[in-house]
Amino acid sequence: MSLSEKDVLQLVDRFLEDKGSKSERDSVARAYNRLSERRKVVERDLDVEKIYHESWNHIALATFKTKNKANLIRLRWIYSAAATIILGFGLWFYWSQSIHNAGQRIAHDVAPGKRGATLTLSDGRSIVLDASGTGEIAAEGGVRIVKSSSGQLIYEIIANGKQGSDPSARNVLATLRGQTFQVRLPDGSAVWLNAASSLKYPSTFAHASQRVVDLDGEAYFEVAHDTRKPFVVRSRNQQVEVLGTHFNVKSYEDESEVRTTLLEGKVRVSAGSDSRSVTVLRPGQQAAQINTGIAVRDVNTDEVVAWRNDYFRFVDTPLKEIMNQISRWYDVEVEYKGDISDLKLNASISRNRNLSQILKMIEKTNEVHFNIERRRIIVSK
Repeated sequence: MSLSEKDVLQLVDRFLEDKGSKSERDSVARAYNRLSERRKVVERDLDVEKIYHESWNHIALATFKTKNKANLIRLRWIYSAAATIILGFGLWFYWSQSIHNAGQRIAHDVAPGKRGATLTLSDGRSIVLDASGTGEIAAEGGVRIVKSSSGQLIYEIIANGKQGSDPSARNVLATLRGQTFQVRLPDGSAVWLNAASSLKYPSTFAHASQRVVDLDGEAYFEVAHDTRKPFVVRSRNQQVEVLGTHFNVKSYEDESEVRTTLLEGKVRVSAGSDSRSVTVLRPGQQAAQINTGIAVRDVNTDEVVAWRNDYFRFVDTPLKEIMNQISRWYDVEVEYKGDISDLKLNASISRNRNLSQILKMIEKTNEVHFNIERRRIIVSK
């Protein structure tokens, strides 16, 4: 149910005058159920009580300008039903007003990141994938490399083709800050690359005893099952070995921990060359490699892989970690004024919004404030 400001005012007015038809009452009931669910989500990100009261005041001025206080008291019983509709409209109104006001203090807005990457072939050729068309873009070692209509990079084995045997011949798929991309490897495994990341892999696993790839940055893996050839992800001083499973590896140079999170199946995580530091994860667990070894913790996997579904999701997340994610996705620099080391926030926000919208929603916590100056975010309490 989508209502304009005029629709909301008319519907509320009809309810207040007890003139609503059965179909209108049914519409209100459906809207109430939908908006109640939305409110639960919104409450995590916004000061709903403030929005609620400001929204009511705004609509009340328009709706009751010809009514006296006695009428308002007499119709109080209708308040809760009408207020849910008001909240739905109010969120739109408050949000639009907030963004309008924010524009007065933000010098330059920044668009969200997008799908894009650069593929470097084993012979040194580079292909900018966001600029290339669909269809076959290259072929090497008995493998055809195709960009699908959905933007995915796909490696297809050529029938009766001679597959290369040089283990050093590797492709590199790399995303810049503000880019993300998906690839389907020759074995059928699917990999999603987050911003500022790179994946190095052979164009074929035909002559290898293991399927070995190297990751710098963050990626989500859905590995095709093959008991004869374990799938190995090597990252910064860490190695993850699987047979077939779904997991996420986060290994950025500017972050202190390397984190491997398991969603399905089973993985074995080892720290560097120390064979004694080996951990087997169960679904819902995360291995965090730190200086003293590997620490295992239970985590919310939806939060960890939200980026793959185009969302930022933060649960008691340190502000600096939040800003690292925002910095990579919007390709901006971050400057801090004052001590914000103790701040941890909760939010669930689409990564498809402009930067100013993301920051405005975080500001609703009343814990932190932002200013955008060109491609720099200034953070202060």
